[in-house]
Amino acid sequence: ESDPPPPIPAPLGMTLLADDITYVGTAVVDITPEIIETYTDVNGNNDFDGCFDAPAGDRCAEPFDDVNGNGYFDAIFKGGFEPLHPAQTVSAPISTRAFIISHNAANTEPTRYFAWVTVDVVGLEGKRFWQVEEQFIAEGFAADRLIVTATHNHQAPDTIGLWGDPINEISGRDPV
Repeated sequence: ESDPPPPIPAPLGMTLLADDITYVGTAVVDITPEIIETYTDVNGNNDFDGCFDAPAGDRCAEPFDDVNGNGYFDAIFKGGFEPLHPAQTVSAPISTRAFIISHNAANTEPTRYFAWVTVDVVGLEGKRFWQVEEQFIAEGFAADRLIVTATHNHQAPDTIGLWGDPINEISGRDPV
């Protein structure tokens, strides 16, 4: 019996061998945001009824903690149910998970692999992953072998921009 062929250079440090063995790699990265600025929910409705540029609440019903001193409420809006619902605390961490698999039959060109990435958020726009896709391609990873999904978590930050303040055209999405 002959030795298996040596590994070929593979994207992202993957193992690509034509040896009829399935290789799997996984990773979990915590993406839980730190809630820095919160507000005082004076009327108890769980919605921010204040003004985004009035920390003391002198012009509007509810004050907020202007931790960074920029005079603006830097809220982290939850994506899902209704607008103007900023996170006050973190109840459970959120993460991004990746699963990469390769399997190549013996004595074939080792090119069979894919990656599945899922993010604990309400949803993702395709353009949010274009930069990641470009980085994968630069590393030699075929773009059509990358699958990206979201768990549709309604308690995670707004990643689309729908749950900030639509009346005043304030996006709920943090570009970072």
